[in-house]
Amino acid sequence: MRHTISHTLRRASLNAGTRPLSTSSPQVPPLNTVVLLGSTREKRIGHRVGQYLVSRLDERGGHNVTVLDPRTTGDGFFMKLMEKAHFHYKEHETIPPILDETADILRAADCFVVCTPEMNHTIAPGLTNMMNYFGSAVYSKKPS
Repeated sequence: MRHTISHTLRRASLNAGTRPLSTSSPQVPPLNTVVLLGSTREKRIGHRVGQYLVSRLDERGGHNVTVLDPRTTGDGFFMKLMEKAHFHYKEHETIPPILDETADILRAADCFVVCTPEMNHTIAPGLTNMMNYFGSAVYSKKPS
Protein backbone atom coordinates (compact mmCIF):
# COMPACT_ATOMS: atom_id res chain seq x y z
CA MET A 1 0.00 0.00 0.00
CA ARG A 2 1.37 3.39 -0.96
CA HIS A 3 1.20 6.20 1.58
CA THR A 4 0.95 9.81 0.54
CA ILE A 5 1.30 12.90 2.63
CA SER A 6 -0.55 16.00 1.66
CA HIS A 7 1.57 18.97 0.61
CA THR A 8 0.24 21.05 3.53
CA LEU A 9 0.93 18.32 6.07
CA ARG A 10 4.42 17.69 4.67
CA ARG A 11 5.26 21.41 4.83
CA ALA A 12 3.94 21.64 8.39
CA SER A 13 6.00 18.64 9.49
CA LEU A 14 9.13 19.97 7.83
CA ASN A 15 8.72 23.40 9.38
CA ALA A 16 7.80 22.07 12.82
CA GLY A 17 11.39 21.26 13.69
CA THR A 18 12.96 24.41 12.32
CA ARG A 19 13.55 27.60 14.21
CA PRO A 20 15.75 30.59 13.70
CA LEU A 21 19.05 30.20 15.47
CA SER A 22 20.09 32.98 17.75
CA THR A 23 23.74 33.94 18.05
CA SER A 24 23.05 35.00 21.62
CA SER A 25 21.89 31.51 22.65
CA PRO A 26 24.27 30.10 25.26
CA GLN A 27 23.38 26.48 24.37
CA VAL A 28 24.09 26.70 20.64
CA PRO A 29 27.42 28.25 19.64
CA PRO A 30 27.43 29.82 16.19
CA LEU A 31 28.62 27.68 13.30
CA ASN A 32 31.82 28.69 11.57
CA THR A 33 30.45 28.68 8.03
CA VAL A 34 32.71 29.08 5.02
CA VAL A 35 31.15 30.18 1.74
CA LEU A 36 33.32 29.09 -1.19
CA LEU A 37 32.73 31.06 -4.38
CA GLY A 38 33.59 29.53 -7.72
CA SER A 39 32.89 32.16 -10.32
CA THR A 40 36.06 33.97 -11.41
CA ARG A 41 35.12 35.49 -14.74
CA GLU A 42 35.21 39.25 -15.18
CA LYS A 43 31.46 39.44 -15.88
CA ARG A 44 30.26 37.18 -13.11
CA ILE A 45 27.20 37.07 -10.92
CA GLY A 46 28.49 34.45 -8.49
CA HIS A 47 29.68 37.08 -6.03
CA ARG A 48 26.15 38.55 -5.94
CA VAL A 49 24.71 35.11 -5.23
CA GLY A 50 27.37 34.73 -2.53
CA GLN A 51 26.38 38.08 -1.01
CA TYR A 52 22.77 36.92 -0.97
CA LEU A 53 23.74 33.67 0.78
CA VAL A 54 25.74 35.59 3.39
CA SER A 55 22.85 37.99 3.99
CA ARG A 56 20.43 35.06 4.47
CA LEU A 57 22.82 33.33 6.88
CA ASP A 58 23.25 36.59 8.82
CA GLU A 59 19.49 37.10 8.86
CA ARG A 60 18.91 33.61 10.17
CA GLY A 61 21.61 33.97 12.82
CA GLY A 62 23.82 31.32 14.32
CA HIS A 63 26.63 31.60 11.75
CA ASN A 64 30.05 33.22 11.70
CA VAL A 65 30.52 33.49 7.94
CA THR A 66 33.81 33.68 6.05
CA VAL A 67 33.77 34.04 2.27
CA LEU A 68 36.62 32.55 0.24
CA ASP A 69 36.62 33.92 -3.29
CA PRO A 70 39.43 32.68 -5.56
CA ARG A 71 39.38 36.00 -7.39
CA THR A 72 39.91 38.21 -4.32
CA THR A 73 41.24 36.05 -1.47
CA GLY A 74 44.93 36.77 -0.97
CA ASP A 75 44.87 39.41 -3.71
CA GLY A 76 44.04 36.77 -6.30
CA PHE A 77 46.59 34.18 -5.10
CA PHE A 78 44.22 31.34 -6.03
CA MET A 79 43.86 32.62 -9.60
CA LYS A 80 47.43 31.56 -10.32
CA LEU A 81 48.31 28.11 -11.51
CA MET A 82 49.00 25.94 -8.47
CA GLU A 83 52.69 25.30 -8.00
CA LYS A 84 52.51 23.30 -4.79
CA ALA A 85 49.67 22.17 -2.55
CA HIS A 86 49.68 23.32 1.07
CA PHE A 87 50.21 19.77 2.35
CA HIS A 88 53.30 19.22 0.12
CA TYR A 89 55.46 21.81 1.87
CA LYS A 90 58.24 20.36 4.03
CA GLU A 91 59.06 21.67 7.51
CA HIS A 92 62.06 23.71 6.32
CA GLU A 93 60.19 25.32 3.41
CA THR A 94 58.47 28.67 3.59
CA ILE A 95 54.73 28.37 3.07
CA PRO A 96 53.00 31.39 1.52
CA PRO A 97 51.11 33.09 4.39
CA ILE A 98 47.80 33.07 2.47
CA LEU A 99 47.94 29.27 2.31
CA ASP A 100 48.39 28.97 6.07
CA GLU A 101 45.63 31.53 6.72
CA THR A 102 43.20 29.81 4.37
CA ALA A 103 44.05 26.35 5.76
CA ASP A 104 43.32 27.64 9.28
CA ILE A 105 39.95 29.02 8.13
CA LEU A 106 39.02 25.72 6.47
CA ARG A 107 40.12 23.63 9.47
CA ALA A 108 38.07 25.81 11.83
CA ALA A 109 34.96 25.55 9.64
CA ASP A 110 31.97 23.59 10.89
CA CYS A 111 30.36 23.54 7.45
CA PHE A 112 30.74 24.76 3.90
CA VAL A 113 28.40 26.40 1.40
CA VAL A 114 29.70 26.06 -2.16
CA CYS A 115 28.39 28.64 -4.61
CA THR A 116 29.57 27.89 -8.12
CA PRO A 117 28.27 28.03 -11.66
CA GLU A 118 28.12 24.91 -13.77
CA MET A 119 30.81 25.15 -16.43
CA ASN A 120 30.97 22.47 -19.12
CA HIS A 121 29.18 19.95 -16.88
CA THR A 122 31.54 20.39 -13.92
CA ILE A 123 32.44 22.93 -11.23
CA ALA A 124 34.34 26.09 -12.06
CA PRO A 125 38.12 25.73 -12.49
CA GLY A 126 38.82 28.61 -10.08
CA LEU A 127 36.99 26.80 -7.28
CA THR A 128 38.71 23.50 -8.10
CA ASN A 129 42.11 25.19 -8.06
CA MET A 130 41.46 26.90 -4.70
CA MET A 131 40.11 23.74 -3.03
CA ASN A 132 42.90 21.52 -4.39
CA TYR A 133 45.53 23.41 -2.42
CA PHE A 134 44.27 21.67 0.70
CA GLY A 135 44.01 17.98 1.45
CA SER A 136 40.74 16.14 1.89
CA ALA A 137 41.23 15.98 5.67
CA VAL A 138 40.49 19.72 5.81
CA TYR A 139 37.04 19.10 4.31
CA SER A 140 36.18 15.70 5.78
CA LYS A 141 33.35 15.12 8.24
CA LYS A 142 31.91 18.60 7.65
CA PRO A 143 28.56 19.14 5.96
CA SER A 144 28.46 21.11 2.77
